[in-house]
Amino acid sequence: MNKTENKLKMVVFSDLRTHSIEKCMEIIKDIEPDIILYGGDDIDRFESLPKKTLKQIVEQSFNTFNKECIYYAPFVKIDRRSSATLSDVAVFYFKKEKKKYTKKEIINYLSNYIFNNSNDFEIRRMVRKMDNHGNKEPPLEDIKNFLEKQIIYHIDKNEGIGGLIYFSNKKEYFKKLAELSKYGLCFVLGNDNHPIYREIGIKHKNVYDVHTKPLVIGDFVIIGLEGAPTDIKFGYILSHDDKTVKKHLDNMANKYKNKKIIVLSHAPPYNILDYTIRFGEKHIGSKPLLEFIKEKKPLLVACGHVHREGGNDTLFENTHIINVASHDDNLSHGNMALIEIEENEIKTKWIKIPSNFELAVNSAKTGDELYNNLYELGVLYERECKILRSAIEEFGDEFVSDFPSLCWNIKYKYGFSLSHVVELYRMGVKKPEDIKKEHAVKLVQKIKNGLSKLILKTAFSKVFAKEGELIILSNDLGWLFEKKVAYLDVEYINSSNVVLYGFLIDGKIKQFSIGEEEGVVDLVNKLISEGYKILHYGGDDRNSILNLFRSRKIKLKPVKEAFINVCHKIKTQLAIPIQSKTLKDVCDYFDNSEKKIKRFEYKLSDGRILTYEGTRPYDFDGMRKVEFCNKILEAYQNDVDFKNMEEYHLLKGTNEVDLYDLQKIVNNLRDKIKQKDYINIPIDTIIV
Repeated sequence: MNKTENKLKMVVFSDLRTHSIEKCMEIIKDIEPDIILYGGDDIDRFESLPKKTLKQIVEQSFNTFNKECIYYAPFVKIDRRSSATLSDVAVFYFKKEKKKYTKKEIINYLSNYIFNNSNDFEIRRMVRKMDNHGNKEPPLEDIKNFLEKQIIYHIDKNEGIGGLIYFSNKKEYFKKLAELSKYGLCFVLGNDNHPIYREIGIKHKNVYDVHTKPLVIGDFVIIGLEGAPTDIKFGYILSHDDKTVKKHLDNMANKYKNKKIIVLSHAPPYNILDYTIRFGEKHIGSKPLLEFIKEKKPLLVACGHVHREGGNDTLFENTHIINVASHDDNLSHGNMALIEIEENEIKTKWIKIPSNFELAVNSAKTGDELYNNLYELGVLYERECKILRSAIEEFGDEFVSDFPSLCWNIKYKYGFSLSHVVELYRMGVKKPEDIKKEHAVKLVQKIKNGLSKLILKTAFSKVFAKEGELIILSNDLGWLFEKKVAYLDVEYINSSNVVLYGFLIDGKIKQFSIGEEEGVVDLVNKLISEGYKILHYGGDDRNSILNLFRSRKIKLKPVKEAFINVCHKIKTQLAIPIQSKTLKDVCDYFDNSEKKIKRFEYKLSDGRILTYEGTRPYDFDGMRKVEFCNKILEAYQNDVDFKNMEEYHLLKGTNEVDLYDLQKIVNNLRDKIKQKDYINIPIDTIIV
């Protein structure tokens, strides 16, 4: 397409995972752009693949089928390298006798299966699509009518297994979008799109896959860069190595060297609008694209991929770079940009795509409709939908506008419940900086439910935590100054499958293995009778002891009263400036002594030497310890001498370290209290 244009009006957006496509079309229709650019990912929301292609892909999923089930939007293997989710497909597997079924028999069988298994998660997802039944279960007859209208494809892979595929309504949004602009729509595939979606570029008039074939409009050429830089950690479906990307961009630039270059890339250039935190904080942009910008000086680079950078633009060496990605949640607005180019001057206007939350609220005419719309979003539980409905009815549009920020910055960041957020809002709190001691005191006193109060105080401990400072939120710290204290740490798969019990009493370690539970019961009884308090970190340590006493029908009350959960106390009574409250991280916070890499050896009874190297002896995460416990339990059940296993001695070592770490936490905290090395802002003197 060769036009004589020297100015261009473009609408650009990308990564539209959740926002309404119909709403985007309404916005674009009013703009009447020259061209629309879409930067990739979630293309299956816009377009259905040809039926022949869909059949070929989904058939492959039958190769690993082994049970009767249903998959809506199945995750299917497309080739040896990659898989993809096909959101416009449902696959039904069913067992059958050695005979052929008619189409009517198949539909009857399948309808009954769906009707009788309506609580199945995948079936519920599919049922929601059935003639707007919403969350209600459709009658059997409606299910049959629904299936009869679909394009049914029957697969018969062997004598015992059969299958059906239905394809949902045909989607051609790229075609419809292209009709809203003068020259059509350009797109590139994202890292989550399989190359098979390139077919869309030849499916419709004025829809262009510009990675494969650039589009020339007058003085301008739009070239594309699909996928994202190769990164094994992310496991992208579509990615290209740097050498391939450089060659691709150079070829395009050389071919169209007399044109003003506009790059539509899924990924941003390296170190520009590409900083991600979702899978670790790092820059994930394209280095060859950055070099291309430096060398070829394109007029504009439009990109997406990094959602948190969506809605930002910058100028780099006279190239305008804009990230138009949208967050993939129902609360945040989407990002769309109107870009007008005349000669070499670029003007950008940001357009907000309404969030699904806003659409749900604005489309509701009654309170019941509002509740149903909120529930349909799937963001909140039923009780939370009721709370939110009441808050919207009480505070109106201002609360609707403030709610996304309240969710991200208060609810999710600090762990407040929705009811707490609403109560704080009623007190005038709209952001974390607004929360004062008087708000905390008032709210803690108002909440009566024990679990709700625990959640509330845990959240406040995060709010009031300040770098380098210990803050005390309670005056009830008597547990720190008990005269007789024993420490408990249990290694387990769960509280009913314990492999090792460890105690630290008056500086001495006592450990009991699986099969030695009577010794544990006798020791705990002795400690209680002598007036000891048993300190542990987390709930399952105590529960494992209670299970022992419960199984022997021993009174639990004195046992329960003897235990103190240090983790619970720290979460509700202190504010310390660390995110993680694991035993190791809290110990490191209180114990600032230098930790050096050390090597440890342990001689097993058969002469083998067990070695370990680390910052502390036997420093393993929870998953590794569960792995050890499983192996030891299996050995015990098979009458194998587990006490000569490496895993057993490693587990004993880490159990011992945890006990001493717990003692360090208590001792250091006690010392800080005695030395008054803290800030005191008590919000509650009674801990529930």
